[in-house]
Amino acid sequence: YTDVLKHFANCYPNVKINLQNYSFNALVENLYSSRLDLIITLRFDVEHREKMKYRVIEETRDHVVVHKDHRLANASYVKLSDFKDDTFIMVSPEDSEESPKLIIDACKMSGFNPHVKFASSVQEEMLWVQAGVGVCILDSRNLLSNNDTVRFLNTDIISDPSLVMAWNIDNYNPMREIFVDNF
Repeated sequence: YTDVLKHFANCYPNVKINLQNYSFNALVENLYSSRLDLIITLRFDVEHREKMKYRVIEETRDHVVVHKDHRLANASYVKLSDFKDDTFIMVSPEDSEESPKLIIDACKMSGFNPHVKFASSVQEEMLWVQAGVGVCILDSRNLLSNNDTVRFLNTDIISDPSLVMAWNIDNYNPMREIFVDNF
């Protein structure tokens, strides 16, 4: 992605690119209020929203993430129901409206109501799993996948966490179209 940013900055030196980090909900709120022209987020967080368009940047999939000492850490494939007695660590609804709802609904479809511990951010969620406090659902491009203290386990599809660029169709910025086309 840095190559695209460098290319865009070289071709359009008078255009200001401002990179900022927000919670999932704040990204969407800032997009709707036109404080942001374009966001990079997860598909499930924008795909059903009104007046929102998006383009997939990278296809990814969900995994159940467990501590390396978890009883299923060496399984090649797991079902959510295998974790009915575990605590699910997930970002709070204040951080993402969609993520916890999708995970809880998937657990209910698997026949159980999950024990939930909410984290204030994805980073905190990852720390709890590294500490062995519970399990979580993360996509395959998460940096934690390179960490020796956890295991990313294959499971059935829970959501589509693919990385996307999204924009509000009511907020017209001609440079957004050029940027998206260059990506």
